Amino acid sequence: FAIQEYSNTSEANVVGSVRGVLLTLCVVVLAVHWDWSARALGRAMARTRRLRAVALPAMSYPLHRKFRTGMTLAMFSVVILSIGFFSIFGALFQTDPDRQTGGYSIEGRTTLSVPDLADYDRGLVPEGTLTAREHLVAYVTEDPKFITVSGDRPGTFGETRQNVFGYDPTFAESQRFRLLFRDANYTTDEDAYRAVVAGEGLAITSYQYSTNSRGQDLSHTVGETLTMHLGEESLEFRIIGIQEQYHHPGVFLPKPLVKGLFPTTEDLYLYRTADGVDATATAKLLEQNYREVGMDAQASREEVLREQESFRQILGAMKLFLGLGLVVGVLSLGIITSRSVLERRQEIGMLRALGFTGRQVRRIFFIEVSFTLLLGALIGLACAIVVTYGLWFSIIRDLNYPYVIPWGEISILLAVSYVVALLATAAPIRRSSKVAPAEALRYLD
Repeated sequence: FAIQEYSNTSEANVVGSVRGVLLTLCVVVLAVHWDWSARALGRAMARTRRLRAVALPAMSYPLHRKFRTGMTLAMFSVVILSIGFFSIFGALFQTDPDRQTGGYSIEGRTTLSVPDLADYDRGLVPEGTLTAREHLVAYVTEDPKFITVSGDRPGTFGETRQNVFGYDPTFAESQRFRLLFRDANYTTDEDAYRAVVAGEGLAITSYQYSTNSRGQDLSHTVGETLTMHLGEESLEFRIIGIQEQYHHPGVFLPKPLVKGLFPTTEDLYLYRTADGVDATATAKLLEQNYREVGMDAQASREEVLREQESFRQILGAMKLFLGLGLVVGVLSLGIITSRSVLERRQEIGMLRALGFTGRQVRRIFFIEVSFTLLLGALIGLACAIVVTYGLWFSIIRDLNYPYVIPWGEISILLAVSYVVALLATAAPIRRSSKVAPAEALRYLD
């Protein structure tokens, strides 16, 4: 189960998950047959005065009933693996919205295209509220054959919408859109943006143009040729940068070139607000200020969060169903514990006859349940970390997403599971302490 590179996302999604389950089952088999660890744990607990009499009896049953212990561990560990898997992946892809906005707080589009927006300024936005404004032109088409990269149609993540953005030198200096990959001929991201404006036949693309028609990530890199098909004519550009942001997906070219190629373009205005200014309220002021040209302005950060909402909803639904499975699995421990009490009436009677109190008998079962729960949680969580780290290292690391483990969310999940398990096993554990020695020994005669 050494970490290996995955050739595409589909393989990672399937093989990575299968490896996770197999890895978990293998660890469970090793754990239930590693008698030394359980005995060592029993001896360690026996050093505590209150647990001295109950520690070794509590650990003896899991050692002798390896199949039942293993099945219980496997069930609980696989559920914890699944929830940990989705929790970590959800944390990985919850990107910082500020990284997607390029440093701009507000984005606006106008219904009417005008040469100078300043001519329609009604003075409703207080002075000092905005610190920068950039004007881009955008061409939008839904032709899936409009752009190819090295002869291959790029992936569109379920959409056929293609965007071409035109920008000028001031945008190259002001923007903060980071590049995942940059041509080695350019020292900084700013140098690459300047080169597109100053040179000919160069382009910067968003991340979607690094995928191919089969959805394989990072199939295209800088230096490859992007071809724009314009009817009978085609234009070629060398890709010198691939952006990490997905909020404004498209091809970035010089503004004069875009306006010359496409007679119908949209105007996109990007604003940066001063520190402490409410972007949402300012966006409404901009709409009122430029009402004559049909300004539609939105806070950029809210737009990014809205785009992430569908992903969060899907992930939340998966976690909910897995959580229900976890609750069912934990509640089944109550049935297993009830069966264990029934099978061990003679053993309980012998312990009571030897002088064990009802409280000590309850502690024996409490230690058994806690051992199963904590060991299963540890195995499932550890395997989830190993598998997700392998997937991140292989296919996600290059996208500038840091590896993050949501310890708070996972801790709450494990704590709730532990409490529910104790509640589910409380009744059979209480019954075990009330078994009379004579009745228990007569039960098997």
